[in-house]
Amino acid sequence: MEVPTLLETLSYVFYFPSSIYGPSFEFVDFKKFIYLQGPYNNIPIILAIKAALVELFKGAIFMIVFFFFLEKYPISYIATEEFSLIFYPLKCIYLVFAMTIHKSKYFILWKFSKAGVILCGLGFQPEKNEQSGEITPNFNRIDTGDLMVIEFSNNPKLRTKNWNFRVHLWLKYFIFMRVLQNKKSKTLASLVTFLVSAVWHGFYPKYYNFFFFIFLLENASDILEQRYNLYVWMDNQNFLLKNLFRFLTSFILSYVCIMFETEDLYSAYRIKKNFYYIPSIILLATFLFLNLLGKKDSKEKKEN
Repeated sequence: MEVPTLLETLSYVFYFPSSIYGPSFEFVDFKKFIYLQGPYNNIPIILAIKAALVELFKGAIFMIVFFFFLEKYPISYIATEEFSLIFYPLKCIYLVFAMTIHKSKYFILWKFSKAGVILCGLGFQPEKNEQSGEITPNFNRIDTGDLMVIEFSNNPKLRTKNWNFRVHLWLKYFIFMRVLQNKKSKTLASLVTFLVSAVWHGFYPKYYNFFFFIFLLENASDILEQRYNLYVWMDNQNFLLKNLFRFLTSFILSYVCIMFETEDLYSAYRIKKNFYYIPSIILLATFLFLNLLGKKDSKEKKEN
């Protein structure tokens, strides 16, 4: 195995266009880029500039949305006594809208950092049409997340996988798969992976609260997809039902993700109390039911 030189290692670690906020990328891609190998030997500069400007424009739109609505719909309001008196469905709508606005701060940084990666050429990925053989320039080689999936998918697991998915891939291959190879269960491997992610974020209790419930959500979502094909069924429903499911997915994820943004555990407690702990109870009950049911099914198959 070829060991990178000290200069290559330092240039990879401190690479400016993505050193502050990502997106992350593999060293093998970076090495090809700095030595102009593979697709990087002929980067279309004009097209790269145009693609980077498009990403900067998207980031600017998210910035306008964020600063315009931030003070009008603060997430701190969700932890107040006044919020607890609001009609429950309106609470749900406010939570989803407020968290959508709050998430846009991450989208700003993602778009600006992606513009930097595109502009320098590292994001270049030519695509070949299998039928015509025509090569089409593409600049999505290195990205942080698919915002359409993050905001509109009916599948919670797809949404979480697409959030900062370059980091998600690193956790999958270097933590999850390694735990799984040691003959551990998929559930345990997933729990260890989320624990590592929580530790990496810091030692504030809110992170462990957040990642525990994300673990419950992903595990339940995975079982519902693999065992019952639930999300394909959802996508085949009429417009009204499909969008109702989409809103419920957004609500559950917003309820879980706001724990990441709370200032302290007391605020998280107040938010959960204002929603009567219903989403927390549903997530925990669904996780236990699906996993216990799965063990029962496996036992019956072995006996037969």
